[in-house]
Amino acid sequence: MGDLKSRIEKLPFADQVEVATNVVLARTRLCAADVSRLAEKGGFELAAADDGAACLEAGGVIIASGRIVRRFGRSFFKVVEVGE
Repeated sequence: MGDLKSRIEKLPFADQVEVATNVVLARTRLCAADVSRLAEKGGFELAAADDGAACLEAGGVIIASGRIVRRFGRSFFKVVEVGE
């Protein structure tokens, strides 16, 4: 992996690439009609996992799983496993 990283770093503009990511705390499957009904009612909330489990998603692909930890009054995403 180190070799790949060094090759990528040598590419022009490699340090300027940005990918939108999301930390996913809860998931559900809803049909469009359910989402529309909930939006009309003002939205909805999902309970996060009790153990703080979460995943990091980029472009609809899970790239890492981990936990949400709280230290020094701030919340962080701690990576436990990296996707391939």
